[in-house]
Amino acid sequence: MRWLLFTARLAFICNVLFILCLLIRYTHNFIHNNSVESYVIILGFFVSFILNITVNLTELILLLSRKQSPVPNWLKIANALIFITQLTYYFL
Repeated sequence: MRWLLFTARLAFICNVLFILCLLIRYTHNFIHNNSVESYVIILGFFVSFILNITVNLTELILLLSRKQSPVPNWLKIANALIFITQLTYYFL
């Protein structure tokens, strides 16, 4: 289950980049390096959604099967809240 902890941490980093992408989109562009901006957009808009689906579905399966998860509670809550934000952003 160490892979779940790693994936949850990676999803959290990508979720922070998702929030940064929203700031880039709705404010002025404060990242002046185009290659860094490209990485932020790819990891924030595309990779974070895929990782969030994977992490949250795995956490839901573990919760329903009453197995212990190695992921801390604050990380579960943060990933779930940003996943809900992503769902409303992408589908509404």
